[in-house]
Amino acid sequence: MSRNYLHVFILFVGLFLQFSCIGIAPTHEVREIDSLNNKSYSFRYRDLDSSYVYALEAYQKVNYYDLGKAEACNHLGFYFFMQMDFEEALRWHKKTYVTTKNEIELLIADIGHMKIYQRTGRNKEFYDFRNSALQRMKQIEEDYTVFVEKNERLRLFYAYSEFYFVTTIYHFYLQQQEEAGKALKEYEEGVESNKFWALEHEKYKDESQELCYHYIKGITQLVDGEYADQIKLLSFDELFFTWFIASKNNYPFFIASSLEGLSQLMVRPSDYRFYAEWRNSAFKQLGYEINESLPLRLSQEALELFKSKKDSYQIAGAYVTIGELLNVKGEYEFALDTLSKALDRVNLHHQQYYEKHHLSGHFDSLKSYDSTIIAGTYPEIMWIKENLLTVPEWIARIREQLSFTYAGLGNKRASDFNRNIYLDILNYTRQDREIESRYDGLKKEEKNLNIILFIALIVAIITIVLFVFFYKRSQRRNAEYVNHLQVILELCKKITSIVLTESKSNNELAGFLLKQLITPFNQIIDVVALRIGLKNEMGSLEYYDSSFFSEKESTSLKGCFKTSFNLNESTQERKRIGVLEVYTNLKISKEQYALLSIVIPYLAWSIENSLLFFILGEEYKLLDKERYVYEQRIAKNVRENINKKACLAVVDGIHPYIDRIINEINKLKEPYFFDNLQIRKGKYEYIEELAVRINEYNEILSLWIQIKQGVINLNIESFSLKNVFDLVSKGAKWFELKQQTFIVGQTDSWVRGDRALTLFMINTLLDNARKYTPEGGTIRLESVEKDTYIEITVSDTGIGLSQDDVHQIMHEKIYDAQAIGMNELENKEKLKSLKGSGFGLMNCKGIIEKYRKTSNQFSVCEFGVESKKGKGSRFYFRLPRGIERMLIFMGFLFLPFSLLSNSLDFSKYDDLYSHLEPSLLSNKTSLNQEEKVVALSNKSKDLLEEAANYADSVFYANVDLEYEKALTYVQVVLDLLNTHHKKYSSTRFRPLTLYSNKYPAELDWWNVGFETDYHTILDVRNEAAVAFMALKDWDGYQYNNEAFTKLYKMLGVDSTLDKYCKELERSRSGKVMGITLILLFPLLMGVAYYFVYIRKRLIYRWNLEQLLEIHKNFLLASSIPIDEGDMLQREEETIKLIPQQLTTQSFTVINDLFSIDRIGLAVYNETTRKLEYSFNPSKKEWINEIDECYLSERKIIKDGKYVLPLWIDAGEIHQKVGVFYMEKKEGRLQEADEVLLELMTSYLAIVVFNAIVKLANRYRDIESAQEETQRALWEEGVLHVQNMVLDNCLSTLKHETIYYPNKIRQLVNHLQSKDIDEKREVSIISDIDELVIFYKDIFSLLSKWANKQLEEITFRRKVIPVNDLLGYAFDYFNKRKSDLSNAESIILYVDELSEEIIGDKNQLEYLFANLIDASLCNTKSGTLWLKAMEKEQFIEFVLIDERQDRTEEELRTLFYPQLSRIKETSSKNIGIEYLLCKQIIREQEEYIGRRGCKIEAIKNKKGGDCIVFTLPKR
Repeated sequence: MSRNYLHVFILFVGLFLQFSCIGIAPTHEVREIDSLNNKSYSFRYRDLDSSYVYALEAYQKVNYYDLGKAEACNHLGFYFFMQMDFEEALRWHKKTYVTTKNEIELLIADIGHMKIYQRTGRNKEFYDFRNSALQRMKQIEEDYTVFVEKNERLRLFYAYSEFYFVTTIYHFYLQQQEEAGKALKEYEEGVESNKFWALEHEKYKDESQELCYHYIKGITQLVDGEYADQIKLLSFDELFFTWFIASKNNYPFFIASSLEGLSQLMVRPSDYRFYAEWRNSAFKQLGYEINESLPLRLSQEALELFKSKKDSYQIAGAYVTIGELLNVKGEYEFALDTLSKALDRVNLHHQQYYEKHHLSGHFDSLKSYDSTIIAGTYPEIMWIKENLLTVPEWIARIREQLSFTYAGLGNKRASDFNRNIYLDILNYTRQDREIESRYDGLKKEEKNLNIILFIALIVAIITIVLFVFFYKRSQRRNAEYVNHLQVILELCKKITSIVLTESKSNNELAGFLLKQLITPFNQIIDVVALRIGLKNEMGSLEYYDSSFFSEKESTSLKGCFKTSFNLNESTQERKRIGVLEVYTNLKISKEQYALLSIVIPYLAWSIENSLLFFILGEEYKLLDKERYVYEQRIAKNVRENINKKACLAVVDGIHPYIDRIINEINKLKEPYFFDNLQIRKGKYEYIEELAVRINEYNEILSLWIQIKQGVINLNIESFSLKNVFDLVSKGAKWFELKQQTFIVGQTDSWVRGDRALTLFMINTLLDNARKYTPEGGTIRLESVEKDTYIEITVSDTGIGLSQDDVHQIMHEKIYDAQAIGMNELENKEKLKSLKGSGFGLMNCKGIIEKYRKTSNQFSVCEFGVESKKGKGSRFYFRLPRGIERMLIFMGFLFLPFSLLSNSLDFSKYDDLYSHLEPSLLSNKTSLNQEEKVVALSNKSKDLLEEAANYADSVFYANVDLEYEKALTYVQVVLDLLNTHHKKYSSTRFRPLTLYSNKYPAELDWWNVGFETDYHTILDVRNEAAVAFMALKDWDGYQYNNEAFTKLYKMLGVDSTLDKYCKELERSRSGKVMGITLILLFPLLMGVAYYFVYIRKRLIYRWNLEQLLEIHKNFLLASSIPIDEGDMLQREEETIKLIPQQLTTQSFTVINDLFSIDRIGLAVYNETTRKLEYSFNPSKKEWINEIDECYLSERKIIKDGKYVLPLWIDAGEIHQKVGVFYMEKKEGRLQEADEVLLELMTSYLAIVVFNAIVKLANRYRDIESAQEETQRALWEEGVLHVQNMVLDNCLSTLKHETIYYPNKIRQLVNHLQSKDIDEKREVSIISDIDELVIFYKDIFSLLSKWANKQLEEITFRRKVIPVNDLLGYAFDYFNKRKSDLSNAESIILYVDELSEEIIGDKNQLEYLFANLIDASLCNTKSGTLWLKAMEKEQFIEFVLIDERQDRTEEELRTLFYPQLSRIKETSSKNIGIEYLLCKQIIREQEEYIGRRGCKIEAIKNKKGGDCIVFTLPKR
């Protein structure tokens, strides 16, 4: 009785909910909305845009009428479905679910989903919504009397009819004719009986739905015909009736659709002739000329109607039908054009509705043929894989026809390309087996539920019996568990405190951890062995065994139980960093597993932090190595720099001689000197001596440059031009000061060259542009990428240059920069004030020439100028293209594969191989076999196996383009399969044929359940279709392709759907009862067990577990990602971010344990020497107790504040790292709680120390190393550029000034001849005067140019221990003398001195190296002494060489240029060593700023000579 009341109550609630969804809406609103919806419905197939307008208006006007709003949503969903905007259609149908509870509209929404997923080939989703629709239909059938209003009954009719229509279409496209016919039959029976959707006995017919019904019957040929010709005629009649009624009542959609359907029935000429004979009167009513072009004319008429309605789906379908007709007629070129238009429609749809996908970089555009696309990556297949709501059936039809078209044109590659796509689409859209698997699972669940219902009762009884037993055992186990938990707690603390900061390898880290784990693990379980697997550099696990078991024990592990624990990062990504393997004699219990699992996060955290320190250590070492490389380059560049400066000092020594010649010439102009012959001759001789001395200096300079020629190397590398441009762009403020616009172009180019010199050239050109561009002008820095080079351009809108100026710059090595641009200029004074020396452009040209001489690779290098007076200039230079490092690596990686692919050309077979089963490739049948049916007479062989072998031959015959032979092999296979069927089938024999007008026999075999090799049939049908297509046999192709398609889809049919739905309904009540019992009994047992159990033990156990949970939060909060960036920023993040994370993420779990109001953490920052605070919730006011606690090193408890110092005690480390603060306004902590608090803070101290203090220190070290590296890099660049420019300057001096001293000597020799008259003599003196003055001007200009480069200071002032220099000298001496034959008889003694000097270490080491090189030029045996002595504010160094025998004069001139000392044949500094030493001493005095540094050579009292020099003492 109570059960009946329950049913009544449920019914009442259902009815209440059913009507409550309608809400209270005004009558006028209901009428208006219903009217708009009815209009929208009536225009669906007449004028789709009008339907949309009315539906949208109804939707927008609804205020209270939810049912009307839901109906409008469904109308809008239908509109967008017809427009093929499936995502928008889904959106509107989904709105129905949240708008109303009315089952009819919800059913229509489900059907809307079914239509969308049917058209887009989404079978699983189709069935999901079909099952939902069936559920709703069942509910409606049970309560159909509720729907009494006419509008609801009409909507119900529409819903049911639409459900069966879409179901029919779905099964039809899956080649499931029987299921499609069954669905249509159910609709017809429903119409005839007026069941559910009629008002009493009044029949209601929806004209549009009736047209849809006749159209579907015609297009699917699901008519009641008894034989093939009758079926064809009845299908024609259905389509003709659709056209007739649609034309009469103005339904453009059905007019066009029926015309296209009729043309499809008459694709083959034989079909046209058949219909022309039997339906001639209908042809006349169509109103078109009756001839064989009628089908094409009907399709074209349909196409025009679809175009007028902008129906993309039907337009493409019409194009395909026209293409099919043209293919049959053999007009393949026109067919290709038509089918390409169909593909364009697909592309247009894709671009219109999936624009985001289309612009995402994918290859989305469908093409009729593209040889570059790899099999399996076709765009349409990628759409299906990416779940885009496209129409696979739509595309499949196009691809099928394109395959035939290309075959007709003789393009097999293109034909195979399209057919493979067609086959792939079939594979992806056939019915899947997911529903069947769900049905199997449901069946098992049904059986299990019955068992569970029985077991639940037994469990209830057994639970009471076993309760006492479990209670006693739990007491004992709980005590053990708590003990083990304490062990685990100590182990976690121990593991966390052993983060290795200096581990050199994974092996060392793993060994250390294993030693810590073995003893505690043995207290919990009997451990045989432990193994840790850590990820190596390749990403694979490398295992390390514990060192305590021997080889013998290792082999015995085979009988042990292995338990693995994954070690994951403590970050949110949870990436695996290793694994811990535990080997035991007995299998680990769940409780033991849970205990050991507690350790795993701590172990992973320890490994993670140890590896972090290892990575940071490697980074530090890498930076240190990089800095070392730069330091070596600096040392080399410093030595070259000293050479250039010493050489420049020789240049400066020429000036006095030139001035003396000018002075003597001026004297000769005076009568006093000129009239006296003896004085005049003396002057001539003196001038000649001066010219000889100048020549000697020039020769020294020339020899010196030749000795050092080639020493300066370009630092050639491939580098990103973007990095250089980014660096230059930082100087934009200098352009802003002149109110100029500076534009740096975007570039991703890589160039090959010297990075420092490239930056120098760009800065030089930009500086010139900035100077000569007026305010408001624009300066651009850009790059242009060509095939072999990158052109870097600096352009401006400045004053520009004339063509003469450009010619001077480009073609004259020396030119007067002051004269450039001065012609035809009004404001010459302003321009002159901006003028420089012109050396910058000369250097740029010199650098380019240096590149070109380096190798043929730099033959593309060029420097150029383009300019127009008053318009602006463009300076450019070219460098070779560079290769990005990653591309170089990938090139080497794929080189073997590219070589292989070049040697073997598989491209010819790409399209065909994509669908070939691997097994077929393994036993390729020779094509030299006899083409007779030998296998039929061979009874010893299995027929199916033989058929499969011949199927392989079919494939290879097609590959070899032997299509007739392929068809012969197909017939062989069919004969073999027929023989097998005839022999083993119990049903009537119907043979397989290569072509027939009848239904393919294999489909009958499948329907009756005959077992044969259907996959072989599929293969040969497909290959037969390909062969017929290549032979342009349309009938043969169509028959075999249809057979293949239908059989292929039948293999994927899921026939369990109805059973699944019925089982789903029957299992519902069982599920409810079973789940209720399963949930109820454990709940009751849990409640009873808890209240009977000792609560105190539970609380204690919970506290320990909560403490471990807090520890885990500490671990998670103490991890921050290692990002690239400034080390100082990393250090600040570590000091500030981690404490904030600790307080934020740990507050909840600490509050669960102690019920607190606030926590805080103060960490000591060694950089600022202050405490860094973090609170949660935040607190702005100062808390004195924290500072007091940190200074007093004791805990403070007062006024609800708990302040505890954080101490780390691990090994030899005893350090205070910060303070933990906790605020509890209500109540005090119990004694046990204070113990827990101290345990928590002791663990927190370890985390803070490892994750913050040690990590921040390591970041600080790396930051320091980065700064050193950057400084070294900058200094090396400055020296390198300066040396390169000086090299250009000195080379120019050598080439441009060597002519003038010789010419002066020639003129003086003329003056000294006896046969010269006085007039001629005066003329020659005047010539000499003019020549010397010009020589002085050009020499001054060039030397000024060279000296200008020395403005950049490269001196590195450091404090250097004297003994370090003496030790370097001693080592260098021994290394140099080892090349001598009498090395053992040459000895150097060094007297050490414990003092320090100030200077440049690289320069001073070079000083000692030159002194030793010069001394060892003398290879005599003997003794040398090197001493250092204090002398007031200096340290005096003395090098005594007892083997030397120089004169006083030689010693006096030792540090001055002497041609006789320079040996041209040596590559060493022979002859110039002492000049270099003098230059180094001069550098020390100039840049240290302490006068008194000197170097001199004197005689030694005991024999030999001494080199004495002084350096500033610290």
